[in-house]
Amino acid sequence: MKEVKETIDIEAPLATVWAVLMDYKAYPEWNPTIRHLGMKNKVGKKFKLKLTTPKGRTLKVRPKLLEFKEKDTYRWKGKLLLKAIFTGEHYFEVKANPDGSTTFVQGEIFKGAIVPVMGGVIKDLGQSYVVMNQALKERCEAIAAKS
Repeated sequence: MKEVKETIDIEAPLATVWAVLMDYKAYPEWNPTIRHLGMKNKVGKKFKLKLTTPKGRTLKVRPKLLEFKEKDTYRWKGKLLLKAIFTGEHYFEVKANPDGSTTFVQGEIFKGAIVPVMGGVIKDLGQSYVVMNQALKERCEAIAAKS
């Protein structure tokens, strides 16, 4: 098992951050990594996901939504061939801070037989989380500044 987790503080209220995260159709406008997210917020349902990593890898997967808590958390799980070979459980979490800002956490837990040899791919995915988190911060703070 290997976990990659990136956290960022955003100077915007949780409601703003959550609204940006839920506007899947707008992802191509601001999100440099998740280029398509066809999620319907229905736990147990599969959806289409297309992402591009900073090294230019394009991945198309059909993960299943595992958890969806309004203005809190959502997580999904994808697999490569069989669960025993490689799975990734991806999550987004938002937490309101006392000062009105929001902490956003993005991470993934990788499991399976080939995880030890997937170091380069996992590192590249981790970098994509950093890039996306920064883009989310910029978008949310621009929206909050207009309010």
